[in-house]
Amino acid sequence: AAPAPPLEAGTPAADTPFQVLLFRVAGLTLAVPLAELNGVLPWPECITPLPGHTPFFLGVTTHLGRHVKIIDTGYLMAPEQHRPLQRRLPRRAETGLRHVVLMGGGEWGMACETIAEVLTLAPGEVRWRATRAERPWVAGTVTEHLCALLDTRAFAAELKGGGVSSGRNSS
Repeated sequence: AAPAPPLEAGTPAADTPFQVLLFRVAGLTLAVPLAELNGVLPWPECITPLPGHTPFFLGVTTHLGRHVKIIDTGYLMAPEQHRPLQRRLPRRAETGLRHVVLMGGGEWGMACETIAEVLTLAPGEVRWRATRAERPWVAGTVTEHLCALLDTRAFAAELKGGGVSSGRNSS
């Protein structure tokens, strides 16, 4: 069977090798296409929490004169294994978070612990998801590294539209 179309228009095609950045958070390794990234920042000195947001929303920082909304990537990817950091943010040095991976035109930042490496992947090295009804921002699995390949355009669109859910009950 032919692989499912991997990512939105303008991102890597199913028949072309592409580069990804691997990063780690909450015991997981995640991959994002380099073509979709807007940079990587060291963990910011100041993150302003905004009350009333979901547990995965850590707050806002400023980068190059723009507000960047930082999300708790570990909580979104593995909510059953990861406590939300939002309430622990004042002690962020103890969280292990060291970087912010920018996406969505630099509007969103994914909190992560380490930046691992850049790889070039052939389309056959990704097990593309046939459907994306649940967590549509997960495009597939990088088979050699057993890590999720994120579609950051879909992720940013879900975040902007407020449709992202950790999969936990919101009670």
